[in-house]
Amino acid sequence: MSNLPDISNKLGDLEEELSRLKSAAEQIGKAKDAATKAIEFAERMSSLLSEVVEGNNELVKQGKQVFVEIQAVDFPKRLDKIDNSITAISVGTQNVLAASQSIDAKIEKFSKLIDEKLDKVDKSINAKIEDSSTLILLEGNSRKKLLIAIIAIQIIIASFAIPLLFKLSKYIKYLPNE
Repeated sequence: MSNLPDISNKLGDLEEELSRLKSAAEQIGKAKDAATKAIEFAERMSSLLSEVVEGNNELVKQGKQVFVEIQAVDFPKRLDKIDNSITAISVGTQNVLAASQSIDAKIEKFSKLIDEKLDKVDKSINAKIEDSSTLILLEGNSRKKLLIAIIAIQIIIASFAIPLLFKLSKYIKYLPNE
């Protein structure tokens, strides 16, 4: 029976070892689950990384194409063309401005000429009216009719001259102040 305590001790040791092995097996099971999850995560990350690499490669390819296209552009030549266009526009603008000033001067000269002619016509009509008035006073009724006719003519002429002056005044308003 002396073997019995020895066997009992060994059995206790074995139970302890089994308990530790069971705990280790559980830990191994948990480690296996964690490793499986880590592998799945790594596979997803690998797939995602592959997509990112493919996208990056496409981006690099497109970037190279853009770079080639930019290198193909002759910027100095294009800038010279733009500069020439701007110069041509500036010259054209200056020519238009000079022509506009010339037209303004001609309109002002024409306006003065029209004013002078209208003043002469007005003086002439007024002189004729005065002459006619004097003659009418001297000659009676027949001259009154002539005066009425002259006044009517003056009104007709004025009705043409006044609208003409208003039309010309539109151009005169826009002349530059000197």
